[in-house]
Amino acid sequence: MLSSDDAAGTDLVWLAADADGLLAAFVTAGEGPIPATALESALTEPGLEAQLLHLPVSSSHQLLTDVPNPTSFIELSQRGLFVFDWTDVHRMLREATHKYELVCRPDRPLSVSELPPVLRAVARSVIVDGVAFARHASISINRAA
Repeated sequence: MLSSDDAAGTDLVWLAADADGLLAAFVTAGEGPIPATALESALTEPGLEAQLLHLPVSSSHQLLTDVPNPTSFIELSQRGLFVFDWTDVHRMLREATHKYELVCRPDRPLSVSELPPVLRAVARSVIVDGVAFARHASISINRAA
């Protein structure tokens, strides 16, 4: 199990499903909150991003931000994932949104049912209720969820 102390300061990716069964990768930038269910399942271990990148390319993407190196955002989105980043890491405290922001979107979103069994179980363990990734530019995440 990954603890919040282990995750602090480490740029990790965790996976979640939304109310529609679509998928998003959340990039913590070393500071973003991670739901307790993701920590309990060790869903943020560095190997998760590698597993996601082994999925076949299935979508074109729309990059929504200007960052020096968008490669990982694009690669995740090309596999059908919405990609949300903790962009507050680059802001002054008074400008912080305290939300993950959508930075890259797939043109053909991947659903939970299309994942291999191991990743399907990961995605089903973290469901962001009341949210549809396709319709939200930012998402507030509760660590206790």
